[in-house]
Amino acid sequence: MLVLKIFGIFLVVCLIFNGISELNKSCKEKFNRSFISAEVIGFQLVVGTLIFVGKSWYKSALTNNGDILNGQLLIGLGIISGIGYIIHLYKTTNFVYGTVGMIIILIFLALYIYVGIYFVIFYIFASIVTSIAAKPTRIIK
Repeated sequence: MLVLKIFGIFLVVCLIFNGISELNKSCKEKFNRSFISAEVIGFQLVVGTLIFVGKSWYKSALTNNGDILNGQLLIGLGIISGIGYIIHLYKTTNFVYGTVGMIIILIFLALYIYVGIYFVIFYIFASIVTSIAAKPTRIIK
């Protein structure tokens, strides 16, 4: 039974990924923009990290009777940036694509907020690893 559950979860994840990539391709053809791209993921990581760190800072300040304004400010900056991006998304697409894209982006953003700093560390590590390239070798006769 466990194998069937694992296979079912794997199948659902594959179907969701396929649906998102088809929607992304369709949006790229119609509006010349993508819902899921490196820039969008990077922006979501920044917004998610602002909210994640702000939430942690706010909780820490509450327990230590410190200044809660710093955490609230970071949370506010993250929320305002996210709302600004959603408004931009609606302006560059139509209502249907904007709504579906907003739902996808908010799901990913919730995931980033939940484990935000770990995604940022992974993103920075992956960026460094992928930017390191082998130097071309020149043979001189």
